[in-house]
Amino acid sequence: MKKIKVAVLLPLMLGLTACGGDSDDQVIGADEPPTPQIDNSAWNYVETPYMELPPYHLEGEVNVVLGTLDDQIQPWVGLGVIKAFQGDLSHDINGDGGVNPADAKLATPEIQNTESGPVFRVSMEDMITYLATNPDGLGAGSSRPDIFKPGAYSPFDLLRYLVGTREDMRWEGGVESILTPEESAYDTYEYRISWDMNGDGKFDSNDGDYFNSANWHYALKQSLGQNKQYAGARLAVQYSRMDQYWLREEQSYRFTVYSDEMINRLHWVWKQEQQRLANNGGKFIIPYVLHFDLNKDFLNPPSEFEILATNLEVTAHNMRSDVFQEGVLSTMDVWLSLAEQTGADIRFTWWATMSSGAKVDGFTIMHTPWTGNYGGWSGGMPYHGELATNGDFSGTVPTCNFNKDGSTTFNEDGTIGVAVNPVDPVICIKEWSSYNAIGGNQVNNIVGNNIMSYPYQFVGLGSLQGEARNGTDLDLQKDDTIEVYMAENELQHTVQTLGVKGEQSLFPTEDVTGIALLRPMHAATKETKIGSASILDESHFGWKIADCTQCHKKTFDNKLGHGGQPWPVNSVDGFDYMQPYYCATCHGSNGAPQGHNRAARCFWCHNTNNKNGLERLWMDKHGDASLPKFIPASKNVANQLTRATVPVDREGEISLYGDLWYPSHNSDFALSKTFPDPYSCGTCHGFEHEIEPKVEE
Repeated sequence: MKKIKVAVLLPLMLGLTACGGDSDDQVIGADEPPTPQIDNSAWNYVETPYMELPPYHLEGEVNVVLGTLDDQIQPWVGLGVIKAFQGDLSHDINGDGGVNPADAKLATPEIQNTESGPVFRVSMEDMITYLATNPDGLGAGSSRPDIFKPGAYSPFDLLRYLVGTREDMRWEGGVESILTPEESAYDTYEYRISWDMNGDGKFDSNDGDYFNSANWHYALKQSLGQNKQYAGARLAVQYSRMDQYWLREEQSYRFTVYSDEMINRLHWVWKQEQQRLANNGGKFIIPYVLHFDLNKDFLNPPSEFEILATNLEVTAHNMRSDVFQEGVLSTMDVWLSLAEQTGADIRFTWWATMSSGAKVDGFTIMHTPWTGNYGGWSGGMPYHGELATNGDFSGTVPTCNFNKDGSTTFNEDGTIGVAVNPVDPVICIKEWSSYNAIGGNQVNNIVGNNIMSYPYQFVGLGSLQGEARNGTDLDLQKDDTIEVYMAENELQHTVQTLGVKGEQSLFPTEDVTGIALLRPMHAATKETKIGSASILDESHFGWKIADCTQCHKKTFDNKLGHGGQPWPVNSVDGFDYMQPYYCATCHGSNGAPQGHNRAARCFWCHNTNNKNGLERLWMDKHGDASLPKFIPASKNVANQLTRATVPVDREGEISLYGDLWYPSHNSDFALSKTFPDPYSCGTCHGFEHEIEPKVEE
């Protein structure tokens, strides 16, 4: 049996395929790869198939903004959201049942956000070329070769490039005045930078706080792809050291000057971490591993938690040996160590480029004892840091119960006391309000990509089920069944709860022909076969071809099956056309490989954004699920100003989506007609995969 040729890939995409025979134009599944030799036991806790990670090389662009945002819209929205949760919808000006920037603009048309500095994109190729010459004496390439392998960089390296190439920025005192990590009391680079904020060509006090400041720090947002609804100015203020974070393509960075109080808080946190490592003789001991139930109190930081382990010793598993040097830890190592030492049912999944276009390329937790195989939203929101800082970014009006020097006042029993020299309320709201940014212990980074240079006091997961966010959260392991509208090119949700106006469905569209039922179905096996139906094996000329309809259709010689009768459809559930996964209920999975325990939202990763990395979907032709889908602006659900997905730009203005190609016919709003996610996926690829728990002797 021949492998498919690249030259015939385009005709196959267009459906111009032939069936039968052994020609080069035949659609044939790829041969099974050889079983890899895995010498890292951590892969026992990863549900996605083992893969060799090639050497990492940063590419693409990142977004950068200098200075601070004067944000007037998010405070207005934040207060309205608080009131809405308390039953007061006075801020819901447009009457859609929720509060968002659209309401702010209707209530106060003149309201606006203003950036103090430029917003621009930086080519990583340009940065890498510049740093390769070691222009500032801080290292050729990365400034932290003890952490990163060649090809990987940190936000501090990006800052080096900006200061070295922009005429309006400079190192005060020159690069020779920079303290290296070896010289610093905090194991990081310390420096003073001036930025000609007012653009008058001078570096002086007229630039305000941006002149000759040692308080430069960063906030960031991960890659978003096409997700315009999250494209505002909210970036997460990091409590991590700038030279010890992983810089990646399509992230957004804000470099700005923070108050003395914010910098003092950072330094206090860093000293706690360093002292903890020293107290334990260099061992990474995490005093508390915790679980928070965020469904109980969505607005406030977790105040109640379950202790999963105390004084957990964390060891390196080197799962990202393509990026980090041997022995560098990530928070993934905490959960791997917990699973190994306690038998906790923690599992990971590799996320590639998401259906939104967001570039993740890392391991994330996708199964926990509290959420099971959750299929969507933030089933495991990561937290880490000091317990005393868990409330730092805690609400629209934060309390900032700590001292100006950054320290927390503790009572004699170890509980947090009242600050004796508290932060000024004006500075508190400016720096720590959650409408300005999440941050601190609330980390918008998946565990496998987060460097842990020092042991945190706690590492935790906050469970938040989809219902808490009005999300449609299907889970085949819960036997979820839904009704869908049948349209010409898609299936449409009859009940859409993803924050749609008044929680009413935006469907059906004009081309709907009826309603059908989607329910979990299982592929037949030799043990569960139905009647005389044959279970397909290697002798089937279409072995491992996912889309049966490429050959089995009315225009083909139908004498090859079912006694010359029309090919069967799932009319019992309301469908009037063939669906390959329905065929599998009688004839088996036709060689489909076992899946990796996902019970929903397979399209997040299995989409045409990953045609080279998740090869099965692309090469085996899963009907319209294998092809991108054109969505005109007039049909884009997010443009209907839903309460959860209203798209805004960084100035807070409504910024609707234009026409776009979405990389899958499956989404949270509509599903593929022939391969609806997750039902068709679960039928042929299964979704049951258990890891043997550790048995204590």
